[in-house]
Amino acid sequence: MASRLELLNDDVFLQILDLLIHDSLNSLSTTSKTIRSACLPVLFSSSRVFAANLVWDHFIAPHFWPYVQHLTFVGAWMEFNPNAVDPNLPPVPLSSVLLKMPRLSGISIQRTKHRGVPREALDAIFSLPRLREFEITESLHHWDVVKYPSAKLSFPIPPLVVYRQLHIKMYRDHPRARAGDGRLLLYLSEHQQFQQSLEILAASTEIMPFAAFAPAQWPKLREITLQGEAPPQSLPLARVFGGVPELRQLHLELACTTWFGRTMLAYPGWKGPMPWPQLQHLVVSWPHQEDPLYSHLPRSLRRLVLRCWPRRYLWILMPDRGELADLGWYHDILTAADMIQLLSRCNVPELEELEVEYEEDEHDTDLLQLIASAFPNLVTLTIFRYRRRSSSDPPLDEIAKALSPLVRLRTLYLHLDLTIPPHPYGEYHPGGREASIQLFATMNEMATIFAQELGPSLDTLCFLKRWRHMNLWVPFRIERPENMVPTAHYLGYGKDPDIKQDDDLGIPVFFRDPTMCLMETDEIR
Repeated sequence: MASRLELLNDDVFLQILDLLIHDSLNSLSTTSKTIRSACLPVLFSSSRVFAANLVWDHFIAPHFWPYVQHLTFVGAWMEFNPNAVDPNLPPVPLSSVLLKMPRLSGISIQRTKHRGVPREALDAIFSLPRLREFEITESLHHWDVVKYPSAKLSFPIPPLVVYRQLHIKMYRDHPRARAGDGRLLLYLSEHQQFQQSLEILAASTEIMPFAAFAPAQWPKLREITLQGEAPPQSLPLARVFGGVPELRQLHLELACTTWFGRTMLAYPGWKGPMPWPQLQHLVVSWPHQEDPLYSHLPRSLRRLVLRCWPRRYLWILMPDRGELADLGWYHDILTAADMIQLLSRCNVPELEELEVEYEEDEHDTDLLQLIASAFPNLVTLTIFRYRRRSSSDPPLDEIAKALSPLVRLRTLYLHLDLTIPPHPYGEYHPGGREASIQLFATMNEMATIFAQELGPSLDTLCFLKRWRHMNLWVPFRIERPENMVPTAHYLGYGKDPDIKQDDDLGIPVFFRDPTMCLMETDEIR
């Protein structure tokens, strides 16, 4: 086998190696010296080290340094204290070592918990002139910020292309962003080098330097993701990101709080012009139906998501509802009438993907008919429709007929908030299994109804099922035998890579005793 592989073109062989999972690649690398040599650049392209053990005995061996392209530091960091060095375990001189990795261009920091990242480590990382991508998933705040509050960051700014700093797990903390969490992004945002090179930005709102960001020009920035509690700044986001003319994707996952309700991208009375003329993807949580920006959406827009964050269904049952209430968040979902007011101003007929999350009212059918007429080129449609309190199940035939003019629709995701779904932890309760079987049968019947009403382009239908702490899309494939009535059959979880398998939680929740979850089943609507 090895001899045949060795006959392959180098480029083809490397493409094969890239497709292998790490365990398989590691096994392949043991078959011969030649194969081992070819595998090394792929095996060590992404490497991990424990931040608590930055000593030579636990670090990457020098002969592998030429292959490292992305380096991840995991865990709490060791202290850079010369007086506490064990002479038998000399620390790795991080600054010089990183410079000796000729292909290193990306660094990630994970699971720092509450320990943060020491100043010496940041100096070493950002002194790397080849650094193009930086990501940290938890707190940057370190005790040295408290001990030396006047000490400013002073390292040179590399031409970063990607910067990600999301720390949703820190929402359990008070305060939710500490002094050291935002100082790095603020320091970078004040420098022209960062402004001129950045292309992708993902940040928690609590550490986003809005005041420094707004007046600058960002000529290459094309993707922005903001996640967390709504920003306390006074400028509308259309002004904050007014200097981002090449923006292609804007993702705003902002929680509803008592001091910030629905998301307004522009002030009332705003007349434009649209600051992002090439925008292709727009995701907005808790959108405001009177936001004037929707009247100025560019014709380039292909994906529009108008959602709740976290999802509205997380507010219905415990324990999720209690977790969100503890955070000080609440829900302010749009009604069907509100959604009509918003969508009727969107002149984007070439839109290919739409997601809406709303609560039913007497204009429910009108909304679905508007979607079908205003966005005739939809390929993917996702609908989260919630019942009002004490409402019955939705009229499936009416919903299907309202959507039938969508002649290009291929994939339909539906959450119709049925009255019969079992509790997510119902398997721990007598009768829980029977309820799950009944739900699946109901989904199959609904899929058949939609298959018969919607056009021949429809290929896949998915219905949401909450199971334990997961939210799964249950897929059904549409079959259209010649001269026969269309039918639907269960596709199987994960069988089609193009179909979404899970819906996002928004924020992680604590796992509780399932029996306690079942004791807290009262609904709030």
